[in-house]
Amino acid sequence: QWNYDTSNKTIRDNLGGRCLDVERGTNANRTNVRMYTCNGTKSQQWTLTKRKEFRNAMGRCLEIAGGVNSNRTNVQIFDCNRTKSQFWTR
Repeated sequence: QWNYDTSNKTIRDNLGGRCLDVERGTNANRTNVRMYTCNGTKSQQWTLTKRKEFRNAMGRCLEIAGGVNSNRTNVQIFDCNRTKSQFWTR
């Protein structure tokens, strides 16, 4: 399970207390996201929009690569484009 912490804008796991992190702190399209020790950097800050998108501190959206709904599909950042692969629910 995952929790969105509105106080510090992080997405955290329930087990180890790690945060969803943009790999290497880069902001290029198709950059992977991963679980990483929470450290308060911009690469771990996310804003949940009214449209149910998670935007990173640099403006890109969290998405399921290629919109594929199956196990082991990559999660990455990409330009926000209002596709189903970028909408998240509780």
